[in-house]
Amino acid sequence: MRTTEHCLQVFAGLGALPNGRQACAQLPGTPIGMVTDVVRCLRYQQAPMVMKYALEGAARFCSEATLQYNLLDAGAAWMLVPLLFQFDSTVDAEELDIDTNAQAAANMMAVKAANVLARLTGQHPDFPANPLAIRALGLMLTPALAALLCERDEDVKELLNVLSTSTKTSYRYWSSAMRDELLAFVETRIEASRIADNWSVEPALDFRLEAHTHELVVDNVFVRIYNEKVRGADAFPPPLDLARRHACSLYTVTFHANRAHNLTRSP
Repeated sequence: MRTTEHCLQVFAGLGALPNGRQACAQLPGTPIGMVTDVVRCLRYQQAPMVMKYALEGAARFCSEATLQYNLLDAGAAWMLVPLLFQFDSTVDAEELDIDTNAQAAANMMAVKAANVLARLTGQHPDFPANPLAIRALGLMLTPALAALLCERDEDVKELLNVLSTSTKTSYRYWSSAMRDELLAFVETRIEASRIADNWSVEPALDFRLEAHTHELVVDNVFVRIYNEKVRGADAFPPPLDLARRHACSLYTVTFHANRAHNLTRSP
């Protein structure tokens, strides 16, 4: 493991330099192989330093569009998503040794995994946007939670806290059952990808959380929950209050008008 750790540290160092990333991306026939090796190392959760350097290398590679695409194609998203659910807000990883404290190591991996996903999707302004990754993560985590994937520590930890608990507002709807459903889906996809040797994230585009399939969602607002909580303070984030109310009202009227029109045309 020490040899792997040192190799990954070198890759992470190369990824920190623009010339290093460009050189890696231009190596004939090897970028996808090198990136695949880094992604494979994301399985070694019992080796915290291997995970640390693999995650740092993956995050830095995302600055280069070619390497970012290769990471996604090598299955990075499938490996990263489960790491998000290991976070425990009651443990301060910065105060503990990740080599001796398993939860501190898990927290480190969760935070770094969130940062890699932010860069993989391009939600951080300094990284190329990746529409496929944005859509896939939005479907797996829901758009509102996926939007928290960014570089600011407070947003990353807010996302990780929500994912490890349950919340039900007009803007965020998450539960332990959804967490289990997503993890089961990702585990199935990892196994299927391993058998087929195809790690594309595209199967995530067909994923729908069962609880969300019965909800009317307008501009990422859950209309039923909004109606239940419309008098509550948590109905909408204050800066978006009027805009989302207007969009919700307009879409709902249009939705029911179209349904009425279709019903009148039915035999």
